[in-house]
Amino acid sequence: MDRVLSADEIRWIHDFLELKDITYYDVQVEIVDHLASLIEAKWAAGSRQSFEVLFFEVFKDFGDHQWRQLLGAKQKGVWRQVVRNGVSIFLNFFTWPLVAYTFLSFLLIYTFLLAVPNAVNYLQESMYLWGFIVLVTWGYVIYRRPAKRAFLAYDGFVTFLGIDLYLVGWILPDFFAIFSERFSATPNGMLGLAAFYSLLVLVILTFSILMRIKGVQQFYKTYPQLLITQ
Repeated sequence: MDRVLSADEIRWIHDFLELKDITYYDVQVEIVDHLASLIEAKWAAGSRQSFEVLFFEVFKDFGDHQWRQLLGAKQKGVWRQVVRNGVSIFLNFFTWPLVAYTFLSFLLIYTFLLAVPNAVNYLQESMYLWGFIVLVTWGYVIYRRPAKRAFLAYDGFVTFLGIDLYLVGWILPDFFAIFSERFSATPNGMLGLAAFYSLLVLVILTFSILMRIKGVQQFYKTYPQLLITQ
């Protein structure tokens, strides 16, 4: 039977990558798998050299340029998986419950705009509530962050915090203010305003929040052992 790397040898490669300032564990896993397959291929071809000798032989074969290419490729691979997960969540988001949720929101907001004086101002001020909800979501994401290791995939969730806050703090309120100023004077304008709020505010922010929560859940499905070692 061909020799394979032991758990201690795999751990040794992880420690080596740490010394090379490759701190993201999910990127390490990709590189370890790549290096391990090259070493085990040499054993399968008949080599009787030790693990340490073969490791540095494989590592030397890369050279600095190829090593940086490998690192870049593995980092992009992790990011692509993060994006694929986001796209999957986004596509699954557009189901009948969301359609019903959006339509019901539209009807309630349109009724609210017609029935309540200064309703436009109230909707604009509701952005502060959405901002609070976004912050609570990010508190959850940061609270669930792995304590002992850094993960590029998990940091991908945190990276977009500034985008979410910018969206809810500046972009959407400004768009809503401009839109309401131009179109709130007529019933048709109220109709458009209700549609705008339902689609661009409720759907976008609800998707953003849902993507973060489901992203954390998917992450711990990929690394279930972290739930035990936290």
